[in-house]
Amino acid sequence: MTSPESAWALYCEDAAVQFPLLPPGKRWKLLLGRRVRDWHPALDGVSLRVPRGKIVGVIGRNGAGKSTLLRTLAGVYPLARGRVVRLGPVSSLFELGGMGGWLITGRQYIRRWLRLNAVPKRQWAELIDEIQEFSELGDRLDDRIFTYSAGMAARLYFATATSVMNDIYLIDEVLSVGDEHFQAKCWKRVRDRMAHGVSGVLVTHDWSAVLRLCEHTCQLADGRVVAEGHSETIICDYLQLADQLDPAAHACFATDTPVASKAVSGAEWVFDAPVTLTDSGPVLFNYSVEKLVLGQDWQILFMGRETEVASEPGRHIARIRVPSMPLPAGTYRLNLFLSGPRPAGGGARPAFDIRSWTTGNSLLLTVEGAQTPGLVRLPCVEDAP
Repeated sequence: MTSPESAWALYCEDAAVQFPLLPPGKRWKLLLGRRVRDWHPALDGVSLRVPRGKIVGVIGRNGAGKSTLLRTLAGVYPLARGRVVRLGPVSSLFELGGMGGWLITGRQYIRRWLRLNAVPKRQWAELIDEIQEFSELGDRLDDRIFTYSAGMAARLYFATATSVMNDIYLIDEVLSVGDEHFQAKCWKRVRDRMAHGVSGVLVTHDWSAVLRLCEHTCQLADGRVVAEGHSETIICDYLQLADQLDPAAHACFATDTPVASKAVSGAEWVFDAPVTLTDSGPVLFNYSVEKLVLGQDWQILFMGRETEVASEPGRHIARIRVPSMPLPAGTYRLNLFLSGPRPAGGGARPAFDIRSWTTGNSLLLTVEGAQTPGLVRLPCVEDAP
């Protein structure tokens, strides 16, 4: 069943973009409408849907077509075929700057940006003051941009580009501008925008930013979508994190370990993970339950107590038992860990097997029950009379 169009903020279908392959001396053919024989397929049949209130991540190697896709979604590049539909005002956060170079002042840059984006003049004074404060430029706002440091210019461009609330944001590597202090401000602004239900696309090499902002991610290669799905799975496959596991470890989770578990809020939850030991020696088990809070990070909601599973070869069961599930209804990630004891002489303990987002194979934990706004339910115990 096809979702109604109202469920999407932005989408493209079978989008293809081609660039002409011409030496500099023959580019005049484009101006005169002459036929060009050789074309480079920058995008080849890309389909992408952005739900309202969600940020979709796009990752890929250099030359995969990420920036071309973002500019196509913004309407910068014409389509050879397919279509792009934007269902709301768009703010494009890529190639920050421009619009007159470095010879104009910061204030002139802001005014020019507001004019080009059709912002009503009655709002200009308030927005300029807000941009001046956010960028921390102070009196330097009236200096020419060529006198700014790279960090000052980046602060001006980002503060200006995000000053007006739009429905859709197209973001390309701009969350890493400035120093750590300003990057924290950038993240806070993005979180504020997300709290108001904005939608968008984030193109970046920073996979941690994708995990913090996006539930759904697409991977591009050679102008095509080669994988898409839950961000955790796509990122781990992209980084080949699962390949780092040691298949020769003497303890591992069995191949029939469940990939999901269900629990009821406030009720007892029991989960059994089968473990296979191929050699003698104590094996320790632990677990954690995490949730991705979009715009912030992965939050560890609670962890178990480390217990010994077994020390003899064979098949064993590592059991999780929670007398009263403290989480409200929702979806979470269950991480499982097998390790050995710490060596007598000190040093790191051996890690045998892991089921977590860092290895691309964490388990889905679905909690059913009444919806509550909190992440954890805290029991209230009254004093006895």
